[in-house]
Amino acid sequence: MVGRLLNFLGLSLDVCPVCEERERGDLPLCRECAGKFRCEKPAVKRFVPGVKSFKAFGYYRDSLAVAVRKLKFGSFKPLAEFLGQVIEHDLKEFMSQTKADTLTYVPVHPLRKFTRGFDQNEEILKGTGISFKKLLIRKRYSKPLAGMKKSDRERNLLGAFAVEDPVYVRGRVILVFDDILTSGTTSSEVARTLLKSGAGEVHFYFLCIEY
Repeated sequence: MVGRLLNFLGLSLDVCPVCEERERGDLPLCRECAGKFRCEKPAVKRFVPGVKSFKAFGYYRDSLAVAVRKLKFGSFKPLAEFLGQVIEHDLKEFMSQTKADTLTYVPVHPLRKFTRGFDQNEEILKGTGISFKKLLIRKRYSKPLAGMKKSDRERNLLGAFAVEDPVYVRGRVILVFDDILTSGTTSSEVARTLLKSGAGEVHFYFLCIEY
């Protein structure tokens, strides 16, 4: 209880952001919470228009869900590097399976990056140590998608993305990283944008999947 209060008041930077009780030590979270992050490889059969194949590290639940929320909405940036290290091996395997030419990510809008202080997807990929390239820009600000119906999500995201330079996309197999797969609306719009710019195939790797 004391740990939660101190963390809420910003008086202690040593409290684990996941359990909000134990000390963090030399990691951005305590060792007990860190040990809970294991690859679940969710076997989810879902059709996402435009996406050739996709894979997720785990389900959006328990410690992983808390970590994602603290990273995105609590702006606890150190978690990004940790999550990147956690998914590194599985992401490399999927890159090999898909024979991806380029790894990229779904960007947040510049305004959201400014208010948050960073782009969580970009920072997670940096944590993996794997080479990647920014291919997309989010040219239109959209409302948070949480809680929206699928039709509202689609309308909200239509035309939201653009390719920075089609030269790096044409004829290539693109693997896109995103933090959460919910309805597939964002992934489908990103895939549509990349394919329209000449991508040969579009695959996705997610940190977690909502079920």
